[in-house]
Amino acid sequence: MFKMYFLCGIIERGRVMEQISLFKLIIVGVPETTLNLLIGLVLCRDNVKKDWKSFIFKMVASIIVILITIYFARREFKNVTLLAGTITLIYVIIFKIIWEMNFRQSILSGCSTMFLLCCLETITLPLYNKFLQSMRFADIFDASILFSPFLRLLHIIFFLILTKWNLRNNEVISGKWSKQNKHSKFAIIIIIFSILWCMISMLNYIDLNYRIALFKEDTSFLVGNMKIFFWMTVWFFVFLLVLLYYIFNFLDTQKMFDISLEEILSTAGEELSKEEIKGYIEILQQKYNEKGGK
Repeated sequence: MFKMYFLCGIIERGRVMEQISLFKLIIVGVPETTLNLLIGLVLCRDNVKKDWKSFIFKMVASIIVILITIYFARREFKNVTLLAGTITLIYVIIFKIIWEMNFRQSILSGCSTMFLLCCLETITLPLYNKFLQSMRFADIFDASILFSPFLRLLHIIFFLILTKWNLRNNEVISGKWSKQNKHSKFAIIIIIFSILWCMISMLNYIDLNYRIALFKEDTSFLVGNMKIFFWMTVWFFVFLLVLLYYIFNFLDTQKMFDISLEEILSTAGEELSKEEIKGYIEILQQKYNEKGGK
């Protein structure tokens, strides 16, 4: 999608190029969007096959909304990061409203779907550039059509992997938010922000590469991209530190009890209030720390 956005789409040395038609967008966009939705669904949501008529209707409606959004967003945004951010938001909204996911599932599915797409675009970017240089195309869009099946094959491989390893039965993702402990809440929030940060980094990389290709004489625009790289690196490092803190804290608590925290809370929750459980855990944690964590 992002290769098509730059090479088919907007600017070439200050001269406006022909906007891609909705028909051309459908040719490449329908298979890509379908796989994106399937990946998001298989990653976090259970029982999407109960009613096939409802499933097909929701899938068609989701694809139409996403493609229309892409079509108009491409006309407004000249920056791939803004375009991807808008599309990510639409995926999150669709997973929440149309597919009836909770907020954690919809945000994680939407972000992960776009993150995977960005990964594929970034990894295959050098190969795509060689593909363009080795063949002559009357229309650059023809190159995107010919290269698209290779990307969709990679997409399918990831989809098959996620059908076996996914988060559909993860209580932190699918359970009620009110029943999650403090560490789980902070961990999922930081993970989502980390995924967004990685995605924006790759988008900035793609943006930078194509801008260099289109504007070889003038590199003054690189200042903005380099500032983004710097601040994203700094804040991503901070995110990782905080994430590690909560992960180690959570694992430390599990080690102390030698059974899962979910089993403890499900058992104690029948007899004790949340405040009482929290008080006992803090006492045990303090005793554990006093003994040196052995």
